Amino acid sequence: MRLPRFARLAIFAVVVLLIIGGIAFGLYALLGGSRQIGATDRIQAELTETVVPFADGYLVSNGMAFRFYGPGNKAEAAWSYTGKDFSVSDKLLAVWQDSSLAVLNAKGEVSFNGSLEGPIEFARCGKEAVAAYLPGSGSMRVLSREGGELDTIQTGAMSVLDAGFYSDQDLLWILLLNTSSTQPTTLLRTYQPGKAELGGQSFDDQLIYSIVYNDNKLYAVGTGNVSIVSLASNELLDKKPMTFGWQLIDKEIISGNDVGLLFTLSGESASASPERLMLVRGDGSERQLHLPPGCIAAFVGAKGVWGVAPQKVYFLPFTGNMSEYELDFTISGIGSKLPGGKVILRADNETKILTLP
Repeated sequence: MRLPRFARLAIFAVVVLLIIGGIAFGLYALLGGSRQIGATDRIQAELTETVVPFADGYLVSNGMAFRFYGPGNKAEAAWSYTGKDFSVSDKLLAVWQDSSLAVLNAKGEVSFNGSLEGPIEFARCGKEAVAAYLPGSGSMRVLSREGGELDTIQTGAMSVLDAGFYSDQDLLWILLLNTSSTQPTTLLRTYQPGKAELGGQSFDDQLIYSIVYNDNKLYAVGTGNVSIVSLASNELLDKKPMTFGWQLIDKEIISGNDVGLLFTLSGESASASPERLMLVRGDGSERQLHLPPGCIAAFVGAKGVWGVAPQKVYFLPFTGNMSEYELDFTISGIGSKLPGGKVILRADNETKILTLP
């Protein structure tokens, strides 16, 4: 039976509308529409506890003890250890209190447990070595994972702001503050423990507060600019852009020769509406970014920048339009970013690990 002409026209109109709607929805999703993300991993931790990636799992600290959760079981800790202050690398965990220092591996096995000659202000782990700063003696002690003496680096009356290892050779950088002159000066020195001081840079125009290593370069983030230092030649390669009035809130190794440094205006933080941002790349280029109102955190990843709101996640790629994702829960607290584009958060009275889109 042949349908009346008006019925055929009505069906044709419905089909056309469905096609147009499908195309519109596809373009909406492609150009940055709203999609939904939901289920996340859960971990036995409070948001007030510190969660850091360690080996192939997570280390959770409550300020008095540590618990390690392996990749296959986030409900039950594989091992625990008592201690307050700590530092981790991919393979080592250093725990210290007063003058006592312990070194553990990812299995919770203690390779060294002993006392140094004075109180430890902080320690840092490398691949096979640990450095401990002793302000009382004005020195940085560098030990093997078994506690063997590798080097003692004298820092004198200068204050040690931070230190860290880089590369597979356990090379060490130390950030110092010299206040003996009329104008405070930040010094960045690099060492091959037990062998030689490789070089250093002096910054008398700003205070350096963060160091990022990648591709044989050190990115010294300061109150005035980002200074790029070559480790091979110990030369200052570049200084840019002006970061006065901005505060570093996140960093990411984007590729073998590129980094991402994410800044928000001073006075704001990752938990205080970071709507206006500045992204600095490894070549020194900068880009001003704007997130929608209501974001409580911002992070940089390998492909772009995320903004996290209580019920939404925004993704702004390095090239392209912003995408918007709906959450099927409400975030009540935000924690730190983990490798692989993951973030610790609190929702539904649980601590969760959300994989960002």
